[in-house]
Amino acid sequence: MVEGGIVRREAYQDRPTRYAYALTEAGLELVPVIGRV
Repeated sequence: MVEGGIVRREAYQDRPTRYAYALTEAGLELVPVIGRV
């Protein structure tokens, strides 16, 4: 989903590397669609 532009990944810690994930604008546009499924 990161490569598809739906989710963005941001490193917030080194050693061990940890990532936070958040929806992009495109991902937010999908929320109503997913909610109907």
